[in-house]
Amino acid sequence: MDLSSPEIEAAWAACRSGEASFLALGYAPGSKKKLAVIGSGTGGFGALRPLLAADAVVYAACEVQVGGARKLAFVCSVGEATGGMAKGRASMHKQDIENSLDGTVGGITVSDEAELEPAAVAAGSYRAVEEGHPPGT
Repeated sequence: MDLSSPEIEAAWAACRSGEASFLALGYAPGSKKKLAVIGSGTGGFGALRPLLAADAVVYAACEVQVGGARKLAFVCSVGEATGGMAKGRASMHKQDIENSLDGTVGGITVSDEAELEPAAVAAGSYRAVEEGHPPGT
């Protein structure tokens, strides 16, 4: 996986520092391995949600609050209308991408509208972060 662009590095640095509350990455046009920033900014999941397309794979990091502390949860969104080959690629790539986004502390995969409801994402992110980052660490 290629996450080497200066745009990704800058957007991830802003997310890690707290200047941004989410980062969304998608495959660069014409590529099956190079990623590009499709969105970054403030507004948390509410701002990230419109970027999670029904016909695309989006890898994201989103701010969540766990026990009063700010954490970054990894989200892999595989839209319901995404083709089979792209779904397979996402399954193979998601762990490498999560590992590349150093500082995320738990991840979830969402694939349908019900899973994209803010309450469902919050609950899944909270569980993933709690499992990936025990209290007191």
